Amino acid sequence: MIAKGKEVFNGAGTCYTCHGVAGDGNGPGAAGMDPGPRNFTNHQFEQVRTAGEMFWVVANGSPLQPAMVGFVSAGQITDKQAWEAVIYERSLGCGGDMDCVTGSADWVSKQPVHEEAAGNLKPEFLNTAAK
Repeated sequence: MIAKGKEVFNGAGTCYTCHGVAGDGNGPGAAGMDPGPRNFTNHQFEQVRTAGEMFWVVANGSPLQPAMVGFVSAGQITDKQAWEAVIYERSLGCGGDMDCVTGSADWVSKQPVHEEAAGNLKPEFLNTAAK
């Protein structure tokens, strides 16, 4: 699934345009964006976003970043392709830990909260149980 997600990320999903080929948020379309595209290579991001939350943004777009459109709702990719892209994106910061990649509830509950990574996220997106 990670290999298929990479194909979507660098192909039909056009994720690389803003997030960069390496997933570090430095793609050619990222110039001037505020906030900038997510850096999926930063492990702390996986600690504050579940796979389901990431899928929702890919499917519906981000209310915080108008350039992040809903690729599923626009008909550019399918639900299946969106999930594949999310799994690939999560793999970039998880170092092969499949519980991290999938964002399993058990894995998420054991993660510390990184305030600097959380920034201005809504409280419901934070893992406060692990403090």
